[in-house]
Amino acid sequence: MTVRLNVVVVQASHLTSLQAGVTAELVFQLLGVAGMDVAIVSSLDPQLSTATDRMMVQALASDLAVVDWCGGEETLNKLAALGVQALAAPHALDESRPLVPLGQRRAYLFDLRRGDGASRIAQTLKQLLSQRQVAAIPLSSLAGPVNRNKGVDSRSRSHAERPESESHARTPESKATTARVTKPDREDTSGGVPTKRNHEGSRHPDYRISDAELDDLVDGFNRIDL
Repeated sequence: MTVRLNVVVVQASHLTSLQAGVTAELVFQLLGVAGMDVAIVSSLDPQLSTATDRMMVQALASDLAVVDWCGGEETLNKLAALGVQALAAPHALDESRPLVPLGQRRAYLFDLRRGDGASRIAQTLKQLLSQRQVAAIPLSSLAGPVNRNKGVDSRSRSHAERPESESHARTPESKATTARVTKPDREDTSGGVPTKRNHEGSRHPDYRISDAELDDLVDGFNRIDL
């Protein structure tokens, strides 16, 4: 949800040409600012304001900034008379205000009689909006989203990133083990084939494998469970 700032600019009909020019310049600089809603009313006094002005101010939610040609306390009294309860909050052009407790509605009050100028007030309002947007970012959003399939993804990546040489390293071996072992042609009528094993405790070099032993050996290879 986008954080917004409501700005109420009071442009009374009895203003001088100079005052009206300052107000118009301020409105011109605020219009089109992303996240800033500007409302122009003729007065905040319930006795002088129109029904439309009263409904507009009363419909505003959350914190608001008010720019008027009067002091802050007078502005707060007018807001209270309209049913808008808020506490004056400090800003760059009025740092003497105490901090507003959490949960209380804030009102940033600007008195044009101070002579701050339209550009300076507009810049201060933009800074307030930026500060509110930064403060509204939850700390949990700074952490990345939890990947519930992390284990599955890691296994998939490990399989996908496995070197081709590793994935195919056992291919010759697998082909070799799947080959069926066949009996050699027995051309030696002596009844055996000389063995080449000569490990410790093995048979004598002149020992010959009998036909029965050779058959058992071949059958054992063929019964290997692949």
